[in-house]
Amino acid sequence: MKPSIFKLSAILIFFLTCISGYAQVQTKKVIIHTTLGAAFPALEKLNDELRSAGLEPGRTTYFSRGGGFYTIFPKLNIATLFNLSTYTATTESGNRSTAVRSTQVGTSLGYVVTGEKSFQFIPFVGLAYSFFGVRPTASNPAGGTGFSPYLSGNANQYHLSSNDWAGHVGLHFAKAGLGKTRMAQHAVLGLRTGYFIPVRSSVWKSNDTKLSGGPKINSGGFYVGVVLGIMQ
Repeated sequence: MKPSIFKLSAILIFFLTCISGYAQVQTKKVIIHTTLGAAFPALEKLNDELRSAGLEPGRTTYFSRGGGFYTIFPKLNIATLFNLSTYTATTESGNRSTAVRSTQVGTSLGYVVTGEKSFQFIPFVGLAYSFFGVRPTASNPAGGTGFSPYLSGNANQYHLSSNDWAGHVGLHFAKAGLGKTRMAQHAVLGLRTGYFIPVRSSVWKSNDTKLSGGPKINSGGFYVGVVLGIMQ
């Protein structure tokens, strides 16, 4: 599976590079942006495993934030999008806790549907790499515990990771130009929603050691967020 994934990513990057090179002499709009929203990863099977082991399950909804940039080529009616998003949270119950952190980095190619200069509607498809880690602790140390006693104690903390490629599909809606001032004329406000599609079953590791039989998850899942940017 890996060779085909790498070939697909190489083809996508090459295609985007060719488009960018061709568009150097074309009219283009570059928008640098930040995003704030919510992520709904599919972690149910992981949470079931944590409960079975007497550990605290993670959340089902996370606050996400990120940023990136996208470029619109009006004459070609296409857009290239580069984005990074992340979410993290810790759940606690009694002396147990579980910390979750995930990051998605990817690039996409979109079709500019609308012909209006001030309104952007861009369906897109692309490829992303997802980094996911979970750190459950069966027994948190008491406040004031020393460093050495903690290392030799029974905190029972584990770190598990599952990193992999994912397909990425979504929709981007935005309004460019929010007022009459120079800053407002270049401001962009919009909404972006999408879904990450795992390309294979989850591969789990603890440090560099592979773990067999782990739960299948979708660490990207569905997301929706507000986009705030500046058009160059």
